[in-house]
Amino acid sequence: MFYNNLAFSIISLFLLYLYFRRKFNLLHILFFVTPFLNWSFDIGLNLTMFQIITIILIVITLINNINEKKYLLITEKPLIFFILYMIISTIFISNFIIENYMDLGSFTRNEGRFIGQIIFWLILFSIIPIMKNYINSFSDIYNYLKIYINALILLIILGWIQFSIFSVTGTDIFPLYVKDGHSVSGIWGYMDEQVFRVSSLGGEPKGLALSLTVGFFIIQIFNKQNIKFYKYDGTIKILMVITIIATLSTSGFVMFIILYFVYMIYSFKFFGLGKLNLKKIIKLLSLFIIILFILNKNSQVFSTIYQERILDRNITSEDYDAPIQKMFLDKPQYLLFGSGVGNIHNLAAQYIPQEYLHYMKDNIFVAKSGYLRIISELGLLGMFLFLNFNFLLILSVYRSKIIKKEYIFILIGIMIISLFAYLSRSYLLNIYILIVSLLYSTLKLQKKEIT
Repeated sequence: MFYNNLAFSIISLFLLYLYFRRKFNLLHILFFVTPFLNWSFDIGLNLTMFQIITIILIVITLINNINEKKYLLITEKPLIFFILYMIISTIFISNFIIENYMDLGSFTRNEGRFIGQIIFWLILFSIIPIMKNYINSFSDIYNYLKIYINALILLIILGWIQFSIFSVTGTDIFPLYVKDGHSVSGIWGYMDEQVFRVSSLGGEPKGLALSLTVGFFIIQIFNKQNIKFYKYDGTIKILMVITIIATLSTSGFVMFIILYFVYMIYSFKFFGLGKLNLKKIIKLLSLFIIILFILNKNSQVFSTIYQERILDRNITSEDYDAPIQKMFLDKPQYLLFGSGVGNIHNLAAQYIPQEYLHYMKDNIFVAKSGYLRIISELGLLGMFLFLNFNFLLILSVYRSKIIKKEYIFILIGIMIISLFAYLSRSYLLNIYILIVSLLYSTLKLQKKEIT
């Protein structure tokens, strides 16, 4: 993990330099660290860099608010209903419904785990009122999202450095983690060959692929309104697609296809089918030729990958989702209200399939799919309240009389993309929360600030 720590140290120093030179504020840093999914610290409990920066933001905001006699409050009623339901239902279910907790060590890992999880969610939702202090115009939204895209570009560069060094030396400079003194890498083997899956510093290969997929469609939605992040946005999107392929992530492939159709349907709603000009045709043909060349050069490899990672896998019921789905089939009484946040592993552990026991047994786990995580922890009622505040947020932006039409298209577009992305994969919770916060912040702006 030497190179992981070295890279994170260099990035940290660079961010601190930008912060003290007042080129970055803490929210800039928060957006930048968002796609670095494996940037974390074990201090008795695992804290990600995203959580650490969020906590610092909260503390500084609270200090400033005390001095200015302001309050850090969420005022959006649909969201308040969801948060109150989460807290009340979790406390009740954890204390009066669940009878047996797994013995996994300390109180905070057993019957008291729900307390830490409630705090985790409150910290996450605190970003919403905090961000309102940082968003003063639509250009601010553009700039913060550009920071996120910058981070993705850095991950792409580091990912291809990682791939190149492995190709020459057989060494993964950015392993995923260390287990029993050995580095675990994103290497996938078949027959006598080893296929390297690019992960960069974006978590597992699937984590990198999912972050890049969201980044791709953020750029695409802005480009639809003739707003560019860089001079060569098209080239960056092609690099994102090629890097997603290099992760060999089934989740990434499926997510890209899902979001592509979501984007097309949403785009058609606003603009109709549109026209393909020569420039678009050339770009599409270029991307097609590049992908075809890669597939042709590695036909045997990709044939095996297609068979084993797609045809032979149950994409709708992956490892962490499978026992939860089986638990609901056996105990449908938990469907309505769920098990409370942080508790589902206590109910689903006995349903872990044999092939997953070697790493899931006696461990805390949650659903990988965002929709299943919400239902398993908060039930169908919680899912209704979750979708309700999202729908009303989108509706408020759509009905706004003071936001330009092109901005409405962008705001709702990135919201829909992030929502579908999170519901598909819970890895994308942080970027989803950031985009929700951006929309709530936009609604508080005055007419002169956004037109």
